[in-house]
Amino acid sequence: MSGNDFRLHLKSTLDKLMVDLIASIKASTGYTNLQGVEIDNLVQTDEVLKSDRPALLWQFGVVVPDPRDPLYRLEFLVGSKTVMDAGNYVMAVLNNELGKAFEVGATIQIADYSGSTAGSPTGYMVVTDNVLSPQQYDNMSGIRFFAISARAARYI
Repeated sequence: MSGNDFRLHLKSTLDKLMVDLIASIKASTGYTNLQGVEIDNLVQTDEVLKSDRPALLWQFGVVVPDPRDPLYRLEFLVGSKTVMDAGNYVMAVLNNELGKAFEVGATIQIADYSGSTAGSPTGYMVVTDNVLSPQQYDNMSGIRFFAISARAARYI
């Protein structure tokens, strides 16, 4: 497996983590109308952002060999969007769950989830930084992201 394949595995792992987190939050909080979308998904992003339903959002960012393959530095965003959330309590619940899923020191197994079945583990990442950014607003919605940094190692 090359470093290029590992980048795909990192992205597909983040996608799987977020989809699983949406299902978990729906079950544990009663927010059964929770939805989610990868921000770079041009097909669904507009629909989710215009919706009045709460959502988890994520964006895969930087992946760079550091200092070289098989070691990597990565950065990505995970966050939530709520609409007409007086007191921002729905957002607080969603961000609490996101913060727990990506706590500093968390070790996350990496595999290829891009196909119809999960592949074998191809590496792991360790969360090294988790910073909650200020909330952003548009007329009715609030959006807030965690900036996540991690180190990853590809199995060789």
